Amino acid sequence: DRERYEMPGPSIAIAPRPYLRTPEDAQGFWQLGNLWRVTATGHQTGGSLSFVDQLVTDDGGGPGIHMHNSDEGLYVVSGHCDFHAGGESLSAGPGSLVLVPRFTEHAFRVDAPGTQLLNFYVPAGIELYLIAFAHPAVRNELPKKGEVPMPPPRLVEQISRDYGQFAGAGFPLPVLAPPTPDQFVTRRNPDAIVQPFLATAASSARWWYDGQLWSVLADQTGTDGSLSMFEILAPRGAGAKPHLFAASDQFLYVLEGEIDMLLGCGTKVAGKGDFVFVPQGTPHARRVRSASARILQLVTPSGFERLLRIAGEKTEAMSLTSTGSAEKAIDEDRRQRLLDEIGLRPIATADPFA
Repeated sequence: DRERYEMPGPSIAIAPRPYLRTPEDAQGFWQLGNLWRVTATGHQTGGSLSFVDQLVTDDGGGPGIHMHNSDEGLYVVSGHCDFHAGGESLSAGPGSLVLVPRFTEHAFRVDAPGTQLLNFYVPAGIELYLIAFAHPAVRNELPKKGEVPMPPPRLVEQISRDYGQFAGAGFPLPVLAPPTPDQFVTRRNPDAIVQPFLATAASSARWWYDGQLWSVLADQTGTDGSLSMFEILAPRGAGAKPHLFAASDQFLYVLEGEIDMLLGCGTKVAGKGDFVFVPQGTPHARRVRSASARILQLVTPSGFERLLRIAGEKTEAMSLTSTGSAEKAIDEDRRQRLLDEIGLRPIATADPFA
C-alpha cells in the first residue's frame, strides 16, 4: 500500500496531496556542475513519480553510461544534448522528449549554453540517490567552476546500491568522475519489452480535443503501460472541466503562458516554469488565462490517450491558427464505458473559476 508508511507506534496513512511549485521555491542541489531543482519526490507523490528541473553546464555536462530501476523521461526545454540510450544516438533539441525504459544503458552530453532539462522518473526513488550525495545549492543558479567537490567514492557506491543505480559494464559510476568520450557508447537491451525513443510535437500524432491541440509524445505502446505524456496547445479560455482520475496520478508543467488550476478545494495560478502535481482521486480543472498556453502533461499509468483517439479529431495542424472539431460525436454509452475504463470521472459542479 503506497499510501501507508510504517512509523513507531500506531501506523498512520498519509495520502499524497496536490500542490503547485515554482522553480524559485523548489529545493536546489549542486553536483557535477549542474543545478538540480527537485520539484517532486516519492514522499510527496506516494512513490508514483519524481521530477527534477535542472540547469546543466554547457562544457560537456551530463553523466556517463548508467542505468536504474525506473523509467526515465528527459524533456529539453532549451539548449541541446546528445543522448545515447540502448545502442541509439539521439540528438535532442528544444521540445524533444527522450524516454528511456528501466534497466537500459544511457548517457547524455550537453553541448549548448543555456540548457534546461526536465527529468522525471516512474516510479520515484532515483531522486533520493541524487539528493544523497549532492550539495544544497546556496543560489538558484549553476555553481561556479570548482565550487562543488566530487563526492567520496565509497559514499556514491553505497548510495548506488541502496537506490538501484548501476554503472554501464566496465565503466565507473557516472558521478565518480567526469565522463570521457568512450563512456557514451551504450548497448541495446535485447530482453527489454520497449526500447528508448525520441519524440517531439512535430513528429507525434496530434488530435483536436476539447478545443485544444494535443500531441501524444508517449503512450501505452511505447512505455509498456508505464505512462502517457502530452504536449498541449490551448487558447485563452480552453482547458478541462472539473474531474478526477480514480487510479492515475499526473503532473502538469507550464512551458508557456498562464493557467488557472483547481486543485482539490482551492484554486491557484500556474505560470511559465511551474509544476503541478495531481494525485489520484483529486478533483481538478484548468483554464488558460493568457492569450494561449503550452503545457506538458504526464499521466501514470497510461491510458488517457485512448480518449483522444476515440473522441478527438485527428489533425496535421501544428498551431492554434488552424481550426478543428472540438471532439467527435460518439455514442454516449460508448463514451461512458471509455471513461470508466480509464478511470476518468467528470464532476458536476459550478464553474470553479467564475
